[in-house]
Amino acid sequence: MCGIAGLVTNREVAGVDNLCATMIDSMKHRGPDDHGWLLAQGDRVASGHLPAENFSPQVMMLHCRLAILDLSKLGWQPMSWGGGAYFIVFNGEIYNFFEIRFELEEIGHKFRSTSDTEVILAAYAQWGKAAVNRFEGMFSFAIFDRKKNSVFLARDGFGIKPLYYTTVAGTFLFASEIPTLLKHPAVKRDADPQALYDYFIFGTSDHRPGKTLFSHIHQLPAGHTLTLSLNSPTDIKIKQYWQPTLTSAKGLSFPDAVERLRELFLDSIALHIRSDVPVAAALSGGLDSSAIVMAMHRIMGESKTFDTFSFIADETGINEERWVDDVVRASGVKNHKVTPKPEEFADDLDHLIQSHGEPVFSTSMYAQYRVYKLIAQHGIKVVLDGQGADEILAGYLYYLGARVTSLVRQKKYIQAGIFALKGRGRPGVGNQIFNFTGEFLIPRNMHTLPRRIIGKPLNASWMNSPWFTQRGVIMQSTRSSQAKEALKEQLLQTLTRTGLPKLLRFQDRNSMAFSIESRVPFLNRKLVDFLFSLPEDYLIDSEGNSKVVFREAMGGIIPDSVYNRRDKVGFTTPEQSWMVGMDSLVEESINSKTTKEIPLFIQPELQQNWSQIKNGKRPFTRQIWRWLNVIRWAEMYGVQFS
Repeated sequence: MCGIAGLVTNREVAGVDNLCATMIDSMKHRGPDDHGWLLAQGDRVASGHLPAENFSPQVMMLHCRLAILDLSKLGWQPMSWGGGAYFIVFNGEIYNFFEIRFELEEIGHKFRSTSDTEVILAAYAQWGKAAVNRFEGMFSFAIFDRKKNSVFLARDGFGIKPLYYTTVAGTFLFASEIPTLLKHPAVKRDADPQALYDYFIFGTSDHRPGKTLFSHIHQLPAGHTLTLSLNSPTDIKIKQYWQPTLTSAKGLSFPDAVERLRELFLDSIALHIRSDVPVAAALSGGLDSSAIVMAMHRIMGESKTFDTFSFIADETGINEERWVDDVVRASGVKNHKVTPKPEEFADDLDHLIQSHGEPVFSTSMYAQYRVYKLIAQHGIKVVLDGQGADEILAGYLYYLGARVTSLVRQKKYIQAGIFALKGRGRPGVGNQIFNFTGEFLIPRNMHTLPRRIIGKPLNASWMNSPWFTQRGVIMQSTRSSQAKEALKEQLLQTLTRTGLPKLLRFQDRNSMAFSIESRVPFLNRKLVDFLFSLPEDYLIDSEGNSKVVFREAMGGIIPDSVYNRRDKVGFTTPEQSWMVGMDSLVEESINSKTTKEIPLFIQPELQQNWSQIKNGKRPFTRQIWRWLNVIRWAEMYGVQFS
């Protein structure tokens, strides 16, 4: 796991040594173990640890290394292959690189290192761009192909690892994080109005393919490649090479599906624990993280223990400590816990926002941040996490509404009615089923009145609506549904657009802020394609229980107490008490000069809203957290609101 950056240009680059140094410095948290650079101009290529002076390159490649596989100097980057025909900077892990390496050796390729980086280069030399289809892992990389006088970039199928880019003055720039791109003085810092609206109202980001909250900075979409020629570096060609598909495994019985899913999941865990350094796990006490820990324990064996790390909320309704403890007892792992306080939150806020480069949608990201901080304090470099499970196993409440929608569209009205009635008997579930079913059945352009009725309007009193409408912002929900199998359609949408992309961004920044590689074994292409082929009732049963096929697959592996859980807490934080506990910081931000100058807000309305929330006269809303994020983000990065 690392940080990568670079540029491709046909213009003169002034002060390249200083640019190299500042961009590398901005990525050091992603790779504190080593760093390297490469500059190329015509036949001249230079590389090392200190940038060359008086060198105006066509290609610049930068790398900060977090050593996980092949800890020796042979794993150093930028790495070359074919006598200098190809150079690569790579961020991520290729979990099946042993198998690919064996295939390449059979063809005749010889390797110097034991790293997966070298396998990527050899695979590209052998199969060209098609090599990406063979990689099972999380990755973003750039290959300088001197034979074709081109640069080839790729991102893994789920977008686990980030890759941002922009073009300025005839120059193409790329990096693992937005703040690294901002080190180039010509990069524009204009905010994207549509992205800001979607963030404020829906808490959504990363949902428009290739877009960010900066208008002029883009991200390569998951499962895509990007190619450009050194002769015309701003003429970029983007191509999709993989995406999850919805298919149908006709005739597959539920018991057979359970058996196959267990096999696929254990295989994925076995791949994800390959490492030359110790591997740990995040443990929340829910089904997903518990399954990971118990599967690791099963594969590693009784004699080998490992560390687990848990966020423990200090509010009864969202505390999952009892289930964490049950898993720890069953597996014999070492467990470490953290319970953040409001004053700690206030102290860490700026570093949290700075680490992300863009606003985050809820305080649950701070809980995750603190877990990774705890992991770093124990010297762990690699951790497995359950991210992605809810998006492929229908773990969120709104999937229940999607399931009702499926039944309605398939004219199974009695089943839909029974399903909804049973849901009404479950605390906190009935209204959610009703609201989300309406959201899916009612066209997006007709959501204005229904959302106002349920207290979730498409605008807000504190929002300067004319500023948004004058810039062509579309004020409608980011969710939509047309398919007969609405549940599977929503799973695909949340996996590829409306849910998972932002969560993967948050996880990457939180983990890499502390130089930790976070691996997500649920995001395995074979596993996801299999789950997306199953009937909807294998995921959510007629009682409204979610993840049913996976729960059965984990029978006998996870503790009975976790197996029998039917509640859904998620990574929930005591958000209201945290925000009220840091009242002085919220007040200071709302009343700041920056806030007054940001045209998105009606400042007196912000002040009134916050005062009423503190005094219990208005319900708490996550929009408070989003105000604070945008205000601090604008201050830190000099964001422009043109």
